Amino acid sequence: MVDLTAREEAAIRATLQPVAALIDTIGWHAPPSAWSQEQVLQLITVTIDGFQTAMHQAAVDDPMEVPF
Repeated sequence: MVDLTAREEAAIRATLQPVAALIDTIGWHAPPSAWSQEQVLQLITVTIDGFQTAMHQAAVDDPMEVPF
């Protein structure tokens, strides 16, 4: 397990809403094992994009802090 920074934890939390929105489109009744490859790839993409966007925004909000 990686020791996450507070910024990284906040970025992960920021992905909750877009991930939940995607799962809404897939349907909460469908287990992940029933999802298509495309749906799983969409989930991964939405998660990574949300994390990167939140990390970028945090860096813009506090440009003096080194993000690593």
